[in-house]
Amino acid sequence: MRGETLVIVPMKDPARAKTRLAGALDPFERARFAITLFKRTIHLLQSMQREDLAFDLAVVSGNEEIRTLAAQTGIRTIDENPALSLSDALDQAASLASVEGYGRLCVIPADLAAPDPIDLEKFLFTRLGTDGIALSPSRDFGTNALLASPPNAIPFAYGPGSFHHHLAVAEERGLTPIILPLESLKWDIDTTDDLAEFAAKHPGVWDGAAHRNP
Repeated sequence: MRGETLVIVPMKDPARAKTRLAGALDPFERARFAITLFKRTIHLLQSMQREDLAFDLAVVSGNEEIRTLAAQTGIRTIDENPALSLSDALDQAASLASVEGYGRLCVIPADLAAPDPIDLEKFLFTRLGTDGIALSPSRDFGTNALLASPPNAIPFAYGPGSFHHHLAVAEERGLTPIILPLESLKWDIDTTDDLAEFAAKHPGVWDGAAHRNP
């Protein structure tokens, strides 16, 4: 199913993911937890693909395990140079999307705690025109969803406080971003408090003991 929009999910090496959870999870558990969240995100996005909401889906990663998981579920992988920052890797993916003829690019993080399909659909349906940006901030003002038309409308500026950085970059380009503070997209899992809240609200999704390295 070919759509106008390419949705990409960036995913770093699981061994280097979720370092801020070191107080609650050992390195093996952190890697398994990152993969658990990644699988939930891509399965949810796949379940949303339909004729009246046509979009293509790709994973941006240079990690072999992630590439294999994506292939097993029929998802395309855009190779990422591990030496690149997230923003640089996404800039390259946006350039590729433009070359391939996509009119829009949507970036969805792999670590959203409980994204609601209704919120994701609302975000993907946002009207941008030929030049525009839509942003959905996280609780700590990261960027938990970004929609750009065309795909390379702005250079990406991920990192702490990226929501404000993306606002500034868009304004420098003469764009007025559409801000959609969608409740279920605000929550990602970066801290031990986030993890405790997730475990309490979604029992059974993650059992650290079951994933512990023997």
